[in-house]
Amino acid sequence: IIGIKGALPLYDPTFRGYGGNKIQHIYHLAATGSHFTVLPQVFIVSRVHAIAETKKATTRGWNELRIECLLADFRIRMQEKYGNSNALMDRSEDVRN
Repeated sequence: IIGIKGALPLYDPTFRGYGGNKIQHIYHLAATGSHFTVLPQVFIVSRVHAIAETKKATTRGWNELRIECLLADFRIRMQEKYGNSNALMDRSEDVRN
């Protein structure tokens, strides 16, 4: 994401650790009416690395359910705060898959 530092919403502290924080941030940007553009001929490379022990500890079934519940609650809060005018907010399953 490229943007003006003070203009971007902050990450919700509820989504700390592994799971949901980047999804939450994109939802929040979409809810505020942010414009998304794909830059042609631009890409990012991520190097392969070992899975962190903290990630292994948080990717169990109970945590995945917790994240799903947090995301559902967050979507409701964004719709209450900004309205339901953004199509991305209604297409949460499309965004996540």
